[in-house]
Amino acid sequence: MDWQQQDEFLQRWPGLHSLLAAYIAIEEDSEEAGVQAFKHENPHQTQATLQALNELLETHHQAWWLLAANLASQQPADHQAWLQGLVKQLQEDE
Repeated sequence: MDWQQQDEFLQRWPGLHSLLAAYIAIEEDSEEAGVQAFKHENPHQTQATLQALNELLETHHQAWWLLAANLASQQPADHQAWLQGLVKQLQEDE
């Protein structure tokens, strides 16, 4: 995916960048720790981020799913399942 596609992704879902950056910042900790840190530091963005993740999943655009994982420094075998896991974690109460 080239820089123009990455730019389009980030412009379409600007709120996802904060969540994905949380993964990069806490790469030594668990995935759950990254999501919890995001929720703690950005409580006002949780609903918007959930909506953005759901919109991303609804696109069925596998290249964007891959880009989301790459931006989070993740390499899951199933990008859709990984994104669905993020949705589930964001929906959970702390």
